[in-house]
Amino acid sequence: MPTIAALAGTPSSDADILFNYLDSQALVARIDHEIDLRALWSGAYARDPVFGFNPEGSIEDLTLYWRRMVRKSYDPGAGVIEVDVRGFDAVGVQTVAQEIVAAGSEMINRLSNVARSDRLRHAGDELRMAEDRLANARLTLTSFRARHRVIDPIAELAGEMEVVRQLQRDLIEETVAMEHLSSALGQTQNADRRDIINDGRIRQSQRRIDVLQRQIDIEREKFGGHGGQRDYAQLMEEFEMLSVNVSLAQEGFAAALAAFEATRASADRQSRYVSSFAPASLAERALYPKPARLLLSIGLGFFLSWAILMLVVYSLRDRR
Repeated sequence: MPTIAALAGTPSSDADILFNYLDSQALVARIDHEIDLRALWSGAYARDPVFGFNPEGSIEDLTLYWRRMVRKSYDPGAGVIEVDVRGFDAVGVQTVAQEIVAAGSEMINRLSNVARSDRLRHAGDELRMAEDRLANARLTLTSFRARHRVIDPIAELAGEMEVVRQLQRDLIEETVAMEHLSSALGQTQNADRRDIINDGRIRQSQRRIDVLQRQIDIEREKFGGHGGQRDYAQLMEEFEMLSVNVSLAQEGFAAALAAFEATRASADRQSRYVSSFAPASLAERALYPKPARLLLSIGLGFFLSWAILMLVVYSLRDRR
């Protein structure tokens, strides 16, 4: 009684595993436990010791006998395994075929569950690693901000540069005003340059220029970290590096989360299963053994043995 099963959505490696599993002692022991194979195949032993199974045989003997009674073929391209089950009872043979399909389906489901668990565990590990990297990157950036007491060095630097630009504008305006004042004094008074310089308004303007210049120098020193001031160049470099690390960690976490969700969604769908498209039917007549073919084979064997023996005998006689 043939039963044909197709392995849908199953890789060739799994199909090879199933094909080898059909000859395994584990499958024989499982089906023997389910339907008592020994009793099924040893019932005819008393009247047919040649083809029947010895009820006193071990599990190894039962496995060897199984390989005689269960023939199989495999088409790797189509993923189809054909199983031909033989026996002494039509109902028993059908039961064995059904148990083979059930055991094969159970094994493929077990392989699928193991693969699904491995994929979920791997995706979960990747997600946890990405989450840890993101948490560490954010913690490092937070520590940087707390250590330097700055939220965004870029914004703070922009503010400092705006202060310098404003001071420079004030310096230019004050310098121009002093030049105009000096020119006006020179035109209205016949005083020499020393008198113009000693003018109170000129001295006051010069003091303002000096103050503005010193303030500009102080602000510029902040950019280089001289004199205990904040080194914005180093801060910018470290901040940009930490910001890039956080961005990369966020992208990695998003990718790991998407991969985990996709893996979980695909794991919820069973993609590997055994489909029996030609279920085992109940036989109406016995196909085996075939007496004519068996007798012909035995007769041919005896004839060949006799012929070889006679050739040996006549060869020895001729040598004498």
